[in-house]
Amino acid sequence: MTAAPGPLGPPGSPDPPPAARVARLSTEGAWLLRAALILGLILGVPTFLILAGQGTAATWEAATQLEIHGDTWDGNLATDGTNVYLMTREEIDGSWGVLYVRSSGDGGRTWGEPVRVSAAGGPSAARHALTVAPDGGLWAAWSQMGEAPLTQQLVLRRSGDGGKTWEEPVRASGTNIGLVGIPALVMTEEARFVTFTDGERGTVIVQVLGADGSPS
Repeated sequence: MTAAPGPLGPPGSPDPPPAARVARLSTEGAWLLRAALILGLILGVPTFLILAGQGTAATWEAATQLEIHGDTWDGNLATDGTNVYLMTREEIDGSWGVLYVRSSGDGGRTWGEPVRVSAAGGPSAARHALTVAPDGGLWAAWSQMGEAPLTQQLVLRRSGDGGKTWEEPVRASGTNIGLVGIPALVMTEEARFVTFTDGERGTVIVQVLGADGSPS
């Protein structure tokens, strides 16, 4: 009678002892694992190279810390493609502060001296935005404190020399607006407008602007 094949050997071979059987299974499992790893490496080389390249390109530079005691809002960074501009609210007293604009010509690593944009006197500005128009003009918008309660104004100012000097401020909100929410500015070749919230009524206002920033 022909002997039945052993579980791990040719016909007629005796079954190995349990320890040898486990060792053989471990060896075969190791070979299968190695084969799978080699196949994965072969098939995954292009993906690995792409990911490695992306990882190299995604390194971060060290952050630049400005010795400024104040705050910024979303929309307080703008660029004309050469310089970067930053507007900050400083000398804060309650809800109000003084707005300054700084510029950087080296990608934000170093910054020039601050230039005051909001009205002279004490802190009287809040809720501010900054943008650059297609002609290179730098525009700032903010809520300006009124002389009496509920008499805030949305004010715009333009700089034609990269924030060094600023033109006279222009009132962009109507006389029926006494509380001004956070503004957003859009300046394109086709349109100029500012949007903000009427803080008293809770409604949103979109105001079309003229070339000088005045309501049109």
